[in-house]
Amino acid sequence: MPILIKAAVTAMVLGLCAWSSAQLKIDLDWRATMGHNPSYGRAEQFFSGPSPMTAKIYGVDLSKWNGTVNYTSLSSAASFAVIRASYGATGLDNLYTQNRSGAEQRGMEIGFYHYAYPQLNAATTEANHFADVVGHLEQGQFAVLDFEESYSGDVVGWCKTWLDTVQARFGVKPLLYINLSANNSYNWAGVVNSDYGLWLARWDYDANAAAPATDWPFVAMRQYSDRETVSGVSGPVDADVFYGSLDQLRQYGYKALVSGQVTLQNYSSGAVAGTPVTVELRPAGSSSAVDSQTLLLDASGHFSLRTAAPDGSYDIAVKGPHWLRQKVGSRSLTYLGISNLAFTLVNGDVNGDNAVSLADFTALRAAFGSSSGDPNWNSNADLNGSGSVSLADFTILRGAFGLSGDN
Repeated sequence: MPILIKAAVTAMVLGLCAWSSAQLKIDLDWRATMGHNPSYGRAEQFFSGPSPMTAKIYGVDLSKWNGTVNYTSLSSAASFAVIRASYGATGLDNLYTQNRSGAEQRGMEIGFYHYAYPQLNAATTEANHFADVVGHLEQGQFAVLDFEESYSGDVVGWCKTWLDTVQARFGVKPLLYINLSANNSYNWAGVVNSDYGLWLARWDYDANAAAPATDWPFVAMRQYSDRETVSGVSGPVDADVFYGSLDQLRQYGYKALVSGQVTLQNYSSGAVAGTPVTVELRPAGSSSAVDSQTLLLDASGHFSLRTAAPDGSYDIAVKGPHWLRQKVGSRSLTYLGISNLAFTLVNGDVNGDNAVSLADFTALRAAFGSSSGDPNWNSNADLNGSGSVSLADFTILRGAFGLSGDN
């Protein structure tokens, strides 16, 4: 009889352990949605502070608890969506893949969030789990740490470690999602000074209100409701306002790397390092740039930049201060970026108008015989980078006379 009782007790304990483990997993999954705590943000008195941006766009954040989403309808009703990808050290949102695919197919601006369980796991463990689930970010897609759970350790340190780890994995600075109580309870200087943006939970149910004052110089985004009705989503859904334009939202997202090398004709090799060039990305066949950046070449003429331009086909144009513009046509931009671009720039454009003409001769003649510091010094007239304007510069200009750069 004692043996039978012992066996029954053992079976009951094993059953309870299995139930408890399963129940914990279910509970963590249920709690791992933004603003799961019913009092999260509700008890805080709303303070209307100044907003640094006049533009506003509106979106939603989603998890499996919102069910299957009709992204055809949602894409017409919302400008962006933030999708739960993961939670804890191993949790995966069951609808992450479906939500990501649906939003991407409709061309929506999207981000992905991870719900943290700091009391259970190290920040690096959770950050790497999130990065493994997401895999890669497409152009303009952003990442978010959702921090809501109680933690007896260093809250700011945990968050910064997670943010730093994800930045190292994706090359993009994630946003941090907290409520105003969390903002007021800790010194967030380490996160703010590292340029991680703030997504503030503040349920005042006013989509047009300004954001309250926080430790951050401005609030990037605010979750203003947990019960909005939005086309394409069955039942109430979390709703958000981003204080800026879609282009500004994309600046928080992944930017593909564009890199190449520029050969500066008739120029001293020792003077190449630090030479500024303007790099433009233009939709193929267009003369209007969607991204224009002025960069400094290294000693070998290499350059690199990050761009938030959408996927597509682009012409890339490069121009130096006294070199003619050169354009490389129809390069495909994806999250993988564009590499191995090569440019050879023609020297002689003293006045920077992208043509070598009599006007350049006039400008060079005015600086003839000068060196840096002289009253008539013109660095653009020092075509060969020798530190003075001489006959050698006239020779370079004469060789390019009558030439024009690419439009």
